[in-house]
Amino acid sequence: MLLVITQYFQNVEAYSPELAGLLILPFAFNIMLLSPIAGRLVRRFGPLPIARIGQPLLVAALVIIALGMPVSVGVVAVT
Repeated sequence: MLLVITQYFQNVEAYSPELAGLLILPFAFNIMLLSPIAGRLVRRFGPLPIARIGQPLLVAALVIIALGMPVSVGVVAVT
């Protein structure tokens, strides 16, 4: 996903590589913030229930990104 989004920002939206990287930065912050929480949840409930919740959320986020790309860069950056 990160490769496709950065290529979209650079090749379709004509953003510089630096700006494309900055637009992807919120995704990295979310990973940093949520990884410890996910680890605790996996330890408590096991990996399968967390994966069953996480995968549909990931698909929903990707659908929002795919639908939001032609509309707004803000939608893509926030998702």
